[in-house]
Amino acid sequence: MGGFDIESLELRSENDIPERIETFRVVMEPSRLLRASMLQDLEKNRKTEIDYINGVIPKMAEGTGVSTPFNDLVVALVKSAEETQTVPDFDTNLKAFNKLLNS
Repeated sequence: MGGFDIESLELRSENDIPERIETFRVVMEPSRLLRASMLQDLEKNRKTEIDYINGVIPKMAEGTGVSTPFNDLVVALVKSAEETQTVPDFDTNLKAFNKLLNS
């Protein structure tokens, strides 16, 4: 990732979290204004590549006993945005993830 060793973000304990967050912020600083391609697609009312990126995850998990609820939610939210031709609202999406966490 731009010459950065992503493995250095590995957590060995909960105590590592604050330092890893700060490292991640520094590493991602140059990219902070970039817009994800899927967001650009939604802004232009175009179909996204969600089926080819996140859509393959549940297919790969079939028969393994591995559930993919968070990925499935991402796919559902993006597909909903495609259908309604809207750009997702961060706070609304965050609520959906919190609901999933609390279920």
